[in-house]
Amino acid sequence: MQRQPEPELMDLPEEARAYAAAKFPDVMESVINRLLGLAGDVKSPKMVDLGTGPGTVPILVARARLDWRITAVDAAKAMTRIAQISVKMAGLHERVTVQLGDAKSTGLPDASFDIVFCASLVHHMPDPVPLWREIKRLAAPGALIFVRDLKRPESEQAARDLVNRYASEQSALLQEEFYRSLLSAFTVEEVRQQLDAAGLSFLSVEPVPDRNLDVFGRVP
Repeated sequence: MQRQPEPELMDLPEEARAYAAAKFPDVMESVINRLLGLAGDVKSPKMVDLGTGPGTVPILVARARLDWRITAVDAAKAMTRIAQISVKMAGLHERVTVQLGDAKSTGLPDASFDIVFCASLVHHMPDPVPLWREIKRLAAPGALIFVRDLKRPESEQAARDLVNRYASEQSALLQEEFYRSLLSAFTVEEVRQQLDAAGLSFLSVEPVPDRNLDVFGRVP
């Protein structure tokens, strides 16, 4: 199936609120467990979350690892506001910093993070290579890079089936967002090509049944 790109930003207030209110506990648990497992017993790392959305991952990680310091970046003003409020309400503002910024050009210092994380952002990119290059730039020597994203289904019907399987209890707006995201996602082979173009050939690309893929590895 040909890729059908979607908008890069989710900046409409109703979209941001719907996404922030959505409950996908199995998805969050899977992402957090994989991230913490890959990171291992690292001491007091600095982590950046690119495309943080409502800030769910930084909050969960900060609660699970009390010595981690996290910078959360999102280019959508509506999402950033929600994330800032959520972090403050969680009492984590001293360890989690939320800032408005383009994930492809954050302005953060070179090689300044021990963990570079990104979830569900690659499929929003018209061309993901600049994002992959920014990920490489931000990662310190030996840093963990972990990216989870959607994997494009073989057909529109397969995408609809995934929506029915995993988002049937969500709002009509969120179901449609999920469907469009699936059509906009990349294949494992396409992501492999992007990594080669960005100088990240050392990273592994692994399909995660039945709708995701993981990109992970450590900077040499």
